[in-house]
Order: sequence, then C-alpha cells, then structure tokens
Amino acid sequence: MIRLTIELEDMDFDALIDRYLPVIGEQLRSSGNPLGALLSGGASASVAKGLLRALSRAQQEQLAAELINGNRARLTASLEQLAADQGFQARVTSLQAVQEERTYK
Repeated sequence: MIRLTIELEDMDFDALIDRYLPVIGEQLRSSGNPLGALLSGGASASVAKGLLRALSRAQQEQLAAELINGNRARLTASLEQLAADQGFQARVTSLQAVQEERTYK
C-alpha cells in the first residue's frame, strides 16, 4: 500500500457555493446544522448564498470537507479514471477530508 496525502488551500468557496448549493443545504440539514433547515426550507438562492459566504473560513473549510466526504465514491472513481487515463492502474481504497484547526489572518 502507498499512502498519498493531498492538502487543499485557497479553495474558491464562492464557486463551490454556486455549484453545490442544493447539496450544501442537504449536507447541513443532515448534520443537524440549523442553517441547513433554512437553506432547504425555501430560502432564496441569493439569501442562501449570502448566508454561506458569511460563514467563518473554518466553517467553510468544514463544510467543504463534508462535501468531499459525502462525494467519496464519485471522487475515488474520478481519481481512478484519471490515473488509468495516464496508464497507471490503481484502486483508491480510502479518501477522507478533515478540516484542520489553524489561525487565519
């Protein structure tokens, strides 16, 4: 086994919010976050986007990690296909995102 670690920084959360707004609302609702009920309860897209953009950077990163973990099967399949396209046959056996605590400027 070979462990490959990828760290993500400087994510474009605005683009993430624009693309995955319905999924984000469902993810927040299933995790018990009160914002999820608001987003899935009929708040307009512009209001929902504004609320998500107002989250702290740490909260945005946590949400992104949850989205990655929630889409684990699709992401591992994409990674395997990308590797195969480059002539590298492999099976991804684990993929997990965790938001790490740090201070922001």
